Amino acid sequence: MQNSDERNKKMGLEKISEYKKKMRLTTKELSNRSGIPISTLSKLLTGESNNPTLKNLQALANVFECSLNDFGALDTFDLSISNSEREQIRKIRKMDPYGRKAVNTLIDIEFERILQKEPNSDVARWVDLPFQLLKASAGSGQFLDAENFEMRAFKNPPVSADFALKISGDSMEPKFSDEETVFVHQQPDLEDGQIGIFVFNGEGYIKQMDRKGHSLISLNTKYDPILITGSDQFRIVGKVVGKAQH
Repeated sequence: MQNSDERNKKMGLEKISEYKKKMRLTTKELSNRSGIPISTLSKLLTGESNNPTLKNLQALANVFECSLNDFGALDTFDLSISNSEREQIRKIRKMDPYGRKAVNTLIDIEFERILQKEPNSDVARWVDLPFQLLKASAGSGQFLDAENFEMRAFKNPPVSADFALKISGDSMEPKFSDEETVFVHQQPDLEDGQIGIFVFNGEGYIKQMDRKGHSLISLNTKYDPILITGSDQFRIVGKVVGKAQH
């Protein structure tokens, strides 16, 4: 007869399978997106292994866009958690939904930062993402139309990346150079100073947001700001979250 910890472990692993099924992902696709070796993932999904590492659970949570708590009681898994980590978990469980969301957002940002600093620490994570065939700043009215995308595989893209595109020109140097491919997380708004992709009067741009000056800024100082007026057609596409590895 199973004890309560064993039952909770089983429920947590079943949750992972439910998320996988809900997103219609194959085990190979989930492996590619999470960076977890397919052999490790298969053992986890079949129940052959019931003690996932905390790093693997966080990677799965990022793919499923959920929190670690959604997998059930973490303290039932043998995660080699230190006393200080257990204390952090205890605090998180006492938070309201707003607090948990804030903490999870910060965890995702830091986890993504570490992945970018250590791209070769695990098996390479290849992910298929939509790739925009027209370059940002290319001056085409068809920028971001559905027919101008194709699927391409990228190595270790940011977890939050929704699509990729190639940039044109030197206006964002030294941070971004001509012909580099950048990753974009789609979102309808940006904070002041963030770099994003914008559609301005039918043309696509990669620029820095300047809310106070109602303008789009180039990092290269030889280019003037693009002023946004009430008569302009303007849309924020998303935030630039990284660039492709060579």
